[in-house]
Amino acid sequence: VLLFSVLAVLVIGIFYGAYRGPWDKSFRNRMEQRFGSFQKELSSRMQNDKMTLICGQPLSTEKLKLIYHGLEKGRLKIAIYILELDPESAYHYQLPIKEAKKGFRIGGQNFVLESYGKNQIQLRLRKNQGES
Repeated sequence: VLLFSVLAVLVIGIFYGAYRGPWDKSFRNRMEQRFGSFQKELSSRMQNDKMTLICGQPLSTEKLKLIYHGLEKGRLKIAIYILELDPESAYHYQLPIKEAKKGFRIGGQNFVLESYGKNQIQLRLRKNQGES
């Protein structure tokens, strides 16, 4: 009976600790600050209809997750995850810069390339006005 009581107290303590989170207030405060700075950084990358893709860092919209992989021979390399279709499979696109500036359609959404560089690009989400 004593063994089962000790085991029950340990199990309850572990589940209570996992549910309540870290007991160390300074650790909890650091985690909340990091999460807050992450949220600010993410919101600064998506403003209204413009989004900034940084090389190697994913950015999600309602329907898509986009990852910019840099420039190669005058082409933008972008990986697209269509979240409604298959969030685990990437579709890799290589878009010529001239074509991207005119506008392109990926995953059912229209984009226009605003600016580009080796480490980041800025895209503008264009409202659906037929095919582009």
